[in-house]
Amino acid sequence: MSEKKYFRTNVAIFGSVGGLVLFFVTNSLVDNDPKFINFIIDNFLLFIPLVIFSLLYGLTYNIINQDGLKRTSFFGGYTIRSISWNKIKHFAQVDEEWRYTYSVENNDSIWFIGNDDILYFRIEAKNDAHLKEIIDEVTKYSKKYDKILKYTDPNRTIHRFFKVNYDKIKITT
Repeated sequence: MSEKKYFRTNVAIFGSVGGLVLFFVTNSLVDNDPKFINFIIDNFLLFIPLVIFSLLYGLTYNIINQDGLKRTSFFGGYTIRSISWNKIKHFAQVDEEWRYTYSVENNDSIWFIGNDDILYFRIEAKNDAHLKEIIDEVTKYSKKYDKILKYTDPNRTIHRFFKVNYDKIKITT
């Protein structure tokens, strides 16, 4: 049984917890306030679950094989999410546009859409070659939606509050 693994880093989880720990360490080195240092020493057990959580959910593998799709943690192989191919109607290439306060970021991703038109699994591609590699691998197991979808800030669809809207088609020139 062949399978393809794609490494994934969740920057939001991994970065925020790492930044929090780095802030406390830096602040304790720069500021010699005994109250702050005593707080860190007395409550160091609070940081251990945060670090473990960020390592488990911040660094993951997306695995594609003949049984279905699976997201596992990098450390320990704990399964975070898994779905079989018979629950997936098709997959679609999606151009995601994320609007931030001062910038706009575009990501290419593959959405695995269930029979009820709910997004069940999402793999974000690193570049065009990675996107093509994922599409070639997934085409062996599922059919591809024939149009490229274009979503602006797809949070509600990713978190399954809304069904996939097939009217949001990317217009290519």
